[in-house]
Parts: sequence; C-alpha cells; structure tokens
Amino acid sequence: MIWVFREDVKPARGNLHATVEHGYTQHWAKSGVKPYLALDAISGNASETMFVSSYPTWQAFEEDFAAYGKASSGPEFASLAKQEADLVNGVRAMVATYREDLSYHGDRLVQQLPQARYVMMRTIRVKPGHEENFADVQHEVIKTHAEAKMDEEWVIYQVQAGAPAGTYLFFQPIKSLKDVTALNDMHKTYLDGLSADLKTKRRQLEENDINFEQRDLFAFNPKESYVSTQFASAAPEFWTPKTTAVAKSTEKTGAAKVEAKKLESPKP
Repeated sequence: MIWVFREDVKPARGNLHATVEHGYTQHWAKSGVKPYLALDAISGNASETMFVSSYPTWQAFEEDFAAYGKASSGPEFASLAKQEADLVNGVRAMVATYREDLSYHGDRLVQQLPQARYVMMRTIRVKPGHEENFADVQHEVIKTHAEAKMDEEWVIYQVQAGAPAGTYLFFQPIKSLKDVTALNDMHKTYLDGLSADLKTKRRQLEENDINFEQRDLFAFNPKESYVSTQFASAAPEFWTPKTTAVAKSTEKTGAAKVEAKKLESPKP
C-alpha cells in the first residue's frame, strides 16, 4: 500500500520549499520514520510536489503513522513546520492499496525504480458499479502485453481514502524523457495489432465506464526524498550526490597521500 501526500507549493517558492523538505528528511530519519520518494510535477499543477511512502501491510502503515506523530513535536519540527507554512497553499493525502492483478511486471518495476528519473502518472476514476468491467478489460490488456512481450512496467493502486470511490493511480517509471518516443512507438505498434474485439472493449470502457482520466508527468527529486541506503546504492550519483562527491574526494585525497608517502620514502 502507499500513502501519498500532494503539496501545492506557492509559485516562486520551489527552491525554498526544497530546502525545508530536505530538513524534514533529516528530521524524519532521526525519528524512525520510513523512507519515501519525492516527485516534482512537470505537467498539471506545475508547482506541486508529491511524496509517496510504501508499506507491506496496514500494520506497517499504522506504525509509521505513529512514528510521524511522535516526531511531530519539539523545536526542530516546529521550526520546519513554521517555515513550510509560508511556502505551501495546502496539502492533500490519499491511502491506496496495490492491485497486483492490474499491474504489469510490478516486481521488475521495484527493482528498476532507483534508475528512474521520471514517472508518468495516470489518475483514473471509474463510475460506481463499473469496477468489475474495468478490471476485466485491464486483465485482457495485461494478457496481450505479455503475449506481445511488451518491454515496460507499470503498477496500479486503488485509492481507499482521500479521493472519490473508484479512483485508481497508475504509475509508470521512465529512465529518461528520450525513452518516451520509443514507448509511444512501441504502443502504436501494439495497439495496431490488437484484436477488433479488444479494441471495441477498450473504446466502450472509455465511453461508458470511466468518469475521469488525467495524465501527469513527474520528476524524482533526490533532495526532498528520504531513501534507504540500499535503494540509493543502485544510483548514488543521483540519490546522494553530496555523499558521493565527498566519498570520491576523500578517495582522491587518500590516494594522493599514499603517492606523497611513496615519494618521501627512500628507495631500497
């Protein structure tokens, strides 16, 4: 399951907001809060920042919620909260559960996520009483994707609280924006090859079963993200750039000292 926070940052306050959120990552890390990812909107509300925490169970979510509550006191938190109050217009939160049956290569996505730099997010709102038909068509789409050996991944979460009933969140990570062209070309070939029956079902789904659909592009923000050491190790130059730079500098300094020591030592 995931816990999603969407902050509406005031215009021209993005850099200040990023600094405050970086302070939050350090505060939460000391307080036992679980890691989370931060993403900045490129489309839609372009001043929005989204935070996503992931949990294996409701119990794990409850424990993290308690950790947040315990850490939301004291002078350090008060200072950060006061600064943030001047930078955001409002915050919305949602809780959603993973729909493995509606996702494609979800396990592979988790492994490749540290390498992603962007996420295409679709918000879909299915009409009341039409969820079963939505799932049936999605199952057929997954089957045809597997048969066509489509080289992509996506996950779908069903919102349980914080949005109208029938809301689904679709996430597809992207390594680079240049990959979008290849994805679009691959999808065109795939759609052209669909059976007439599935094409009809997809069209009827859009016309009869879906109330709302929106696509938004987000970029991962490493400064505002709080990720585990294991997650960051897959791409340290992106997720922990300062730490990596310091490590490389220390390594070079150490090597230089070794070479200097060799020059100082008398030859045998």
